[in-house]
Amino acid sequence: MKPNRLRYWSRLGLASAAVCWFANGGVEAQDVTQSVLLQPGWNSVWLEVTPANSDLTAAFPGIPITSVWTYQARNSSVDFIQDPDEPIWNRSQWLVFMPTNRIESFQNTLFHLIGNRAYLVCLNSSTPVTWSVTGRPSVQSDKWVPDAYNLRGFPIDPAAPPTFQAFFKPSPAHFNTSSNRLEKIYRLSATGKWGLVSPGDAMRSGEAYWVYTRGASDYAAPLELELEMGDGLDFGQTLESLKLVFANRLGQSSSVTVEDASPPAAQLLSIQRFSSSTGYTWEPLALPQTLNLAAYPSSALDNRVTWRLAIRRSDMGSTSYTALLGIRDGHGTRYLLPATAEKFVSSSSTSALEKAGADKGGGKISLQSIIGLHDIGQEEAKTHAGLWIGTATINSVSEVNSGVLVTNPVTQEVTRQEAGSAPTPTASEFNLRLIIHVDTNGQARLLKEVIQMWRNGTYTNDARGYNVVDKPGEYVLLTDESLVSQFEGASLRDGTPVGRRLSSVGYDFDGRQTNYIELTGSFAISNKLDGTLFIDSDLPTNPFKHKYHPDHDNLNVRFEPITDPARKEAYAVTRQITLEFGAQDPNGASSPDYGYAIMGGVYRETIVNLHKLPVYVQGYFRLSRAANIATLNPTPNP
Repeated sequence: MKPNRLRYWSRLGLASAAVCWFANGGVEAQDVTQSVLLQPGWNSVWLEVTPANSDLTAAFPGIPITSVWTYQARNSSVDFIQDPDEPIWNRSQWLVFMPTNRIESFQNTLFHLIGNRAYLVCLNSSTPVTWSVTGRPSVQSDKWVPDAYNLRGFPIDPAAPPTFQAFFKPSPAHFNTSSNRLEKIYRLSATGKWGLVSPGDAMRSGEAYWVYTRGASDYAAPLELELEMGDGLDFGQTLESLKLVFANRLGQSSSVTVEDASPPAAQLLSIQRFSSSTGYTWEPLALPQTLNLAAYPSSALDNRVTWRLAIRRSDMGSTSYTALLGIRDGHGTRYLLPATAEKFVSSSSTSALEKAGADKGGGKISLQSIIGLHDIGQEEAKTHAGLWIGTATINSVSEVNSGVLVTNPVTQEVTRQEAGSAPTPTASEFNLRLIIHVDTNGQARLLKEVIQMWRNGTYTNDARGYNVVDKPGEYVLLTDESLVSQFEGASLRDGTPVGRRLSSVGYDFDGRQTNYIELTGSFAISNKLDGTLFIDSDLPTNPFKHKYHPDHDNLNVRFEPITDPARKEAYAVTRQITLEFGAQDPNGASSPDYGYAIMGGVYRETIVNLHKLPVYVQGYFRLSRAANIATLNPTPNP
């Protein structure tokens, strides 16, 4: 594009957009309000939040706008007309919104506002008007269209705005180091004309500029944030931790400050630390915090700092969490980074938990304040509804062959006396996969296998006769294999929908059609679960039964089944299992989500009939919540 063609937007006169920020205590803690001073005529605005109601018909209440435009970025040069009031121009490259009371609105192609995007707003007023937009900020780093002018804004610190040269000097696509010159950048002046900026001019938060980019670039700012996923720290219902990387693009060291922009919300975040003596541990994220980043380029990697952050859901006072981190580098860059998380609880316990959160002012819930002490474990178990998968690690077994052999002088029978019943440490550990499901009532069940399937949604007609969703589709968990054909597959294998099957060879039993064993007790901290597995003499996995060995096939000399249990050749084995939940992670790690997404404790088992004497087994177990599906074997939709 020829430089002088930027004057063609001379009637888009934006007197600089004045932007101020403040955390809005009346809405979600991560929401902020961006206030833009719209000048009469055209305004070039960089919208940094996505409004809670993004519909453009509601975005400008009481503000007399004529139109709103946003440019559709393409891999081609930007081309303008000389006068935007002319009837023929490059309209196809823009999305436009006009108020619905204007006849031209039937041609609208722009319907919603999104954050981190430039908009040209035409105000039909003789005096400035303040436009306040409340919504969620985000952190994004979009690619530039190479060798072209790009209309965009930047994460500018309104308290200490940088100059154009200081901001763009680290980027070869925007600053020519050989000539020590800034690539061309244009802004709207107070007189309504696009003018070339001077390198020493100060940038403004919330203002969009036409910036020429020479070649390809992914430059965002002197301080760049790299997120593991998304445009914020969104932990959802299941993620335990997320990575956040700070990258310094300056040719000098930088001191970055991270603060809580919506105190005290960020107090529920934890950060992973490493020590040569203790290894990786988790500790609460103390804010404000300062990071020192070396100059770029650096022979070392100390111009980048990586944080691993986690959410402590067990400390959440409600089912949802929002926070906002303010990040500044002292050189004019400022980010507002949202953090969100959800805490899954069953419908039967939601009201009690929310009430407790309100009573405690959003602090940690005390179940004692909700219910009687005798019901605390079961109420907590309801908050753990879902599918839990983990490992039982066996590291101690009783020595049944210890003690003293004694011979009866009359019968000559040899017996062992004083055999130890206390488990003793083994030379190595033995792991068993453990699968447990907890329903909405807190009832825990031991599973030997489970299949994840998909239940299609249902539709109905609304008041206008339109076909709308009545019940949305959802994943389901099945232990009854006879139900599999009534659901859809949960994943594709060679183009065919199939279910996902999880199983454990370490726990087998005759579960009848339901294929599970109900456990007694409570799936809760400082409580325990008990269950008994009966391995019948004829169960195929009975350790004494052999299908083809005549002494171990439970058949008589005529190869007929032995009906007398006392005469069967394979012994029926009983396994009495106890899971004792502890307040700390059993493997010694300081898991921030322990008590919500991770549970563990002491594992005990007594095995009867595997030996003449009972075998006592001990170790520890650790479970992770794999799914928040609180129902087993649901009814399929018609």
